[in-house]
Parts: sequence; C-alpha cells; structure tokens
Amino acid sequence: MVDCSEGTHQERKNARFKDATDLRVPLLGRARELVLRRLEDTDKGEFLFRGVGDKPYTQHTFSTYIYDLQPYSPKSKREGKTRGVLPVTDWTPHNLRRTTRTMLPSLGCPSEVAEAILGHVPSEIEATYNAYSYDAERLLWLSKLADKLEALAA
Repeated sequence: MVDCSEGTHQERKNARFKDATDLRVPLLGRARELVLRRLEDTDKGEFLFRGVGDKPYTQHTFSTYIYDLQPYSPKSKREGKTRGVLPVTDWTPHNLRRTTRTMLPSLGCPSEVAEAILGHVPSEIEATYNAYSYDAERLLWLSKLADKLEALAA
C-alpha cells in the first residue's frame, strides 16, 4: 500500500469531524503504477503532483483543470490558444466517487465497506459502537473494482 496520508487536518475532507483520521487508500492497478512512476521521478519529501508556481496540486486545482478542458469552458475557447478538449463532457472528478459507490454494490460489496472506501464518517451512534477500519475489506473490494475496470478497458 502506498501511504498517501500526508497533509494537514484542514486539507482532509472530514476535517470538520474532531475524531476523523487520515484515510489510507490502497492504490491498485493503473493508479498504483502512476504513483510509483511519480515516486521514481520525485525527490523524497516532495509532492508527487505540482501545480502552478511549484505548489502542491490540490483537489480544487484538479477540478478546475478538468472544468477548463470542457468545451463549454471559457478557457477552452480562448482565441489563439491551442488547448486539448475532453471528449466526455458535463462531469467532474467527484463523479468518479459516485461511480465507484454505484459500482461497488453491483460487485456485491456491503454498504458499510463501500462507505468506508469513500471515507464517509458513520453516524455518531454507529461510530461510537463500531471503530473498525475495514482496511482488509477495502483492499479486497477495491481489488475487485480494479479488475472490473481493467476488464472494461480491455
């Protein structure tokens, strides 16, 4: 597992919850290959992905970049600029989370594991009585999802 838990408490999605912790996400398949390639090309301690001005590449930066590649974005229509335009429109990176959450049950993944994969915090009562992290189950079901996506791409 590649540890991607760097970052401050304020940068995490669940930072508003006092008991939230960094979510360790198992990287598999193409995502793992990409991160391992970046690790080879990056000095230890540096960010794997950098934005403008050598700053870390944030979720907001990525979302903005994807929007700017949509054909309806003002940036994609600037005169005199050659710019790639995505062939798929009307989507955001967050749609990938929704697609993952939709595909997991179709593979047989239990709802509580799918929620743990997305890093959703359970209700206060449930969280009080269930502190289990679902690490092994997250790895199992993300492996099944990766296999399914690779089959679709073949």
